[in-house]
Amino acid sequence: SAKNACLLFTDADAREVLGEAALKREETTISNGEDGKSEVTRCAFTTNGPASTARVVSLMARYSQEPISESGSDIVADFKKNGYQNIREISGIGDAAVWTTWSSVHPSTHATTIWGSLTVKKGNRILLVITVRGQPNEATSMEKAKAVALKVLPNL
Repeated sequence: SAKNACLLFTDADAREVLGEAALKREETTISNGEDGKSEVTRCAFTTNGPASTARVVSLMARYSQEPISESGSDIVADFKKNGYQNIREISGIGDAAVWTTWSSVHPSTHATTIWGSLTVKKGNRILLVITVRGQPNEATSMEKAKAVALKVLPNL
């Protein structure tokens, strides 16, 4: 049965990633997902500070009623098609894992923020997406995302 992202990834876990206690925790439930056949929850933690520089870590957990057929290479192809950067498959995490980055520009400060995301497939029904922002570099972002995945996977 589906487990809520905020039960899988706690305030203490977020603190480990962020290096400080989160100022804000945001829990979102998208009960039927986009396809009406999955249950999606997201848990996001944000540190104190301006919106453009605050550190963020989030976990999205998608439990599908129907098998998820995409392989790691299918996920890579999707990301490429949608303009993501630094896309690569990561071995040893779940049944398939893909890392990618993208940037966003703050509307008022025009500061560019780099986001990193690790998409992990577990079995053929569960997809996790761990997103991080505000780490010193991409390597650190990826290590933090991997650590979250390895902590969450055994509890699915």
